[in-house]
Amino acid sequence: MSHRSTWSIGHFRTVVVALLATVVALALVGVASTPRSAAATSNPASFHYYDLAPNRPVQLTDKNVGTFIAQVKYGNKPSMPFAWQISRSNQVEAGHREVTTEIHVTVSKRCMNYHYDPHTAAADYTFHSTLTSFNYCGDAPWTKHSIKAGYVVTITIQSTFPVSPKTVKILTCNVVLRLVK
Repeated sequence: MSHRSTWSIGHFRTVVVALLATVVALALVGVASTPRSAAATSNPASFHYYDLAPNRPVQLTDKNVGTFIAQVKYGNKPSMPFAWQISRSNQVEAGHREVTTEIHVTVSKRCMNYHYDPHTAAADYTFHSTLTSFNYCGDAPWTKHSIKAGYVVTITIQSTFPVSPKTVKILTCNVVLRLVK
């Protein structure tokens, strides 16, 4: 089997995991922040696939959704900082209303105990975080893993803001990063 075929199967599985995370995130956002009588509008979820290496940071801009930036560092203190900001057109649409952003992360198709509580901030705020050491869901609290080449990190970002008293706009961005040397 060629390398391309292997990546295609893994790619398919990663998409399935990302879709499931999106469905769960949509359900959580809908239950937590949308009043029963409110309608929701959303842009189609955007999916982006990149190889991320220490000498190749990723910056992607989807003018309908927003901008995502990530970089990775291996070695003594491995880390993967990333940032997210909704697009300028969405910032204008949100106006003075605050935007709530939730981020869900899986590493190599496994749920991780990554705690990024929903943040609510001004529309032009850049949400940011760094993955360093972590444990998988179900791991003992003292079990730690570090970011390393070979992992596939899937980040699902969901930003919501009211556009009227009865309508909430939902922006979803799914980023799949294959960590390489």
